[in-house]
Amino acid sequence: MREAGMGPYVPIPSQRFIEKGPGQSTDEEIAAVDGIIVKLKTAKRHLKEKANDMALSEFDEALKEINANEEALAEAWKAQRKAHRGRGAALERLGRYGEALEAMQTVLSLSVDHDDHSGETDALGVIADIYTDMDQLEIASEYYDRYFQSLQEEDALNAAKEAAETALAA
Repeated sequence: MREAGMGPYVPIPSQRFIEKGPGQSTDEEIAAVDGIIVKLKTAKRHLKEKANDMALSEFDEALKEINANEEALAEAWKAQRKAHRGRGAALERLGRYGEALEAMQTVLSLSVDHDDHSGETDALGVIADIYTDMDQLEIASEYYDRYFQSLQEEDALNAAKEAAETALAA
């Protein structure tokens, strides 16, 4: 999955879910949110540069800031999911599979709790990949089955959404 670039994961601009609307935040909240965005972007850059230890440290710091400033965020759970997703990637690359699984199980839980189907699908695929890396192929197979089922459900949801939009436009 990973190598093929398969899956629904499409990065979402941080500002869309992190920042509140104009006039809804104090100066302190705006500063806290700006700091969180910088930490998440820096961590992601470290991942791209394969500086996995540095990425992990930045994601951990971002998560602390997110948890300390939940009221400043429009949707704190999405920021938490993003930080845990990044932690999972860094930990997997560092060969710390048990911790990577914990991070990705948190991503899965947040996604399910908030009815985020694409986040759920992504987490299932990554968890399957981690179990594959750990040579636990039977468990990996179960997660791949769930992943493919989730992809099919997502395709059906997208098709229904497109059909509804087409009907409204007609």
